Amino acid sequence: MNISFEKKEFIEAVYKVVRFTEKKGGSLPVLSSVLIIASDEGIKMRATNLEIGIDLKLEGKCKLKGVVAVPATILQQIASSLTSDGIISLEHTGDIISLTAGTGKSLIKTVPYDDFPSIPFPENPKNRIVISGALLKNLFVATASCASTSTVRPELASLYLSIEGGVLTAVATDSFRLAEKKVPLASKGTQGKFLIPAKNALEIAQVLPENDIIISLTSTNAHS
Repeated sequence: MNISFEKKEFIEAVYKVVRFTEKKGGSLPVLSSVLIIASDEGIKMRATNLEIGIDLKLEGKCKLKGVVAVPATILQQIASSLTSDGIISLEHTGDIISLTAGTGKSLIKTVPYDDFPSIPFPENPKNRIVISGALLKNLFVATASCASTSTVRPELASLYLSIEGGVLTAVATDSFRLAEKKVPLASKGTQGKFLIPAKNALEIAQVLPENDIIISLTSTNAHS
């Protein structure tokens, strides 16, 4: 692999993606890593903790395609030490990836990526809505604080989302407090009801863009 992009693009991508890595050191060490993919489809960073995942596309140049898994904590430390000006290059050889920015160079031992789980995406989803990312973020933040912090009853630790009649409704409660917020949608055809763990909703809120996004629904879950 041999890729390069603006340091600002790299820094922002790392801060977004590391949120979705495993923080507690689970059974799969690769879950604590960020998967970097350079292919015909472009350059992507991918992460998941098996509850929630992200597949983020970056604008950059690819001289040589490849796949590599890099420990998230080290990647974040490097990103935090960089200024936002200039170009950063990543080159993977053997089990080492080198990150070069200006006169600085960092070498990182990679992690075997064979066990990195696939992130499911709905295929040809019939149910989908378009909503402002800023609006959805506000919806999550406004209601998630009333969800339970205990996972004994998972439904109380979640946001209940309902799409009906062109309105998206979010409800959260810990059985003592209740929060409900509704936002209108441009389309009235899609309907669905589902739960999102409140902690995951807040993580998603932190990486949402301000502009319009698409939410696709399957019969068992939702992806944004």
